[in-house]
Amino acid sequence: RKPGVDLTGFSKNYNPGLSLLHWLFVSDHNAICDHYAYFHPEWSDEKLFQMARKVNCAQIARIHTTEWTEDLLSHPTLQLAMHKDWYGFMGQKLKLFLMRLCHRHPAAERLLRPLRNNDLLWGMPGSKWEHHDGPFQVPKQFRMVYRLHELILGEQELCAPGTDVAVDRIQLLDFVQHNTRAVVAKHGYDVLAWSFVKKSCGALTLHNFPRALTQFRNMQNGELTDLAELDIFRERTDGTGTFNEFRASLGEPPVESFMELTGGDKELADELSRVYEGDVNKVDAGIGILAEPKPAGFALGYVQFYQFVLNAPRRVKSNRHLTEGFTYAEYEEGMDWVEHGGGILGVIGRHLPDLRPQMEGVNQGFAPWKDTESFPARMLAKTHASTANAFKADA
Repeated sequence: RKPGVDLTGFSKNYNPGLSLLHWLFVSDHNAICDHYAYFHPEWSDEKLFQMARKVNCAQIARIHTTEWTEDLLSHPTLQLAMHKDWYGFMGQKLKLFLMRLCHRHPAAERLLRPLRNNDLLWGMPGSKWEHHDGPFQVPKQFRMVYRLHELILGEQELCAPGTDVAVDRIQLLDFVQHNTRAVVAKHGYDVLAWSFVKKSCGALTLHNFPRALTQFRNMQNGELTDLAELDIFRERTDGTGTFNEFRASLGEPPVESFMELTGGDKELADELSRVYEGDVNKVDAGIGILAEPKPAGFALGYVQFYQFVLNAPRRVKSNRHLTEGFTYAEYEEGMDWVEHGGGILGVIGRHLPDLRPQMEGVNQGFAPWKDTESFPARMLAKTHASTANAFKADA
C-alpha cells in the first residue's frame, strides 16, 4: 500500500533519515540478541527478542538524554544537568558499582533504597516509578517544543564517505515519502549517514521554514498540504492559545511589547507588529517561540526550553523499565550494552564500518562532525582539560 517506503511499524511521512535510524537500531537489536545468546544459549528466540528490545529502548533513552539533548542545547550547565538526570550527583562509576552491589546483596538493596529514590543523588534510571499527573501523559504544550520543521533542509547534498565530494543533490520533495527506498538503494546507508553527520541542520528561527513543506502531498490521504499554515491552524483550534497564554501555562509573565519579545531586534519587532496589528497578545505560540532570543549555545528559545525541562524527564519516570526495573536483575548482561555500548557513535561504528576512521576526535555524535583529528592533537586537548581540572581542584 506504500510503495517506496520501508515495511516498518512507523511509516508515516517517511524519509531516508528515518530509514537510516530504523535500520541502525534494528541492526543493533540483532547485535544485542547475539550478545545475550552468547551468555544464555538456553534462551528461546522470544526471550532474546524481548530482552534485546528492552535494552535497545533503554539505549535510545540514554542517547536522547545524555547525547542528543546535550548537542541540541550546547551549554556547559545544561550538559552537566542532563548527565545528572541520568546518573545523579554520584556519577556513572559509583552508581553502577552500587547497582551491582544491590544486585549481589539483598541487604544492601534494602539499605540503599532511600538513596535510589533520590533523583538528585541517584538520577532517574533505577529510581522510584512515578507518573506525575497521569500515566504517560504528554500535555499539548509539550508538543509545541517539537514543532521543529525549521531544522529540515530544503535540499540534501549527499557526499562520498570521508570526503566533501558531492555525489548527488536532491530537493526535499524528491527525497522524502515514496522516494525513500529509491534514494537508499541508489546511495546506501554509508553515504546517507556521512552526509547527515557532516552538516548542521537548519536553525529554529523565523523566515527559515522549508518552502517544500508548504506544498507537499500528505502521505496519509494524498491531500496537498501547507504545513506552515496547518501548524498555525492547529494552535488556534486545539486550545494551545497565543504565545502569552503559552507563557502563562508555564508560570511566566507575559511579554508586553514586540521589542521585548524579539530581545531588541527592531526589524523583526516591526514586522511582527504589522502582522499582528500592533497587539502583542495576538502573537501565535508557534511564532513567538521562534521570535524570542535564545540562550547561548541553545537551539531552543527560553519558553521551549522551560517546557522541555518540565516534561522530558517524565518520559523516563513514567517507564517502569527505566525506573524501578532498571536493575542488573532485569537487564543482566544487557546493562553493559546500555551503559558502555558507546551511545550513538557506538551504534554507527558497529554497523557502518566505513565511518569508523572518521570518528577520531569526534565527541558529539549529533553535532556536525569535524575533520578527522590526529591522535596527538586529541591527546593534547585532553591533557589541557585535565590540567585545568587539576587547577580547579587546587583552587
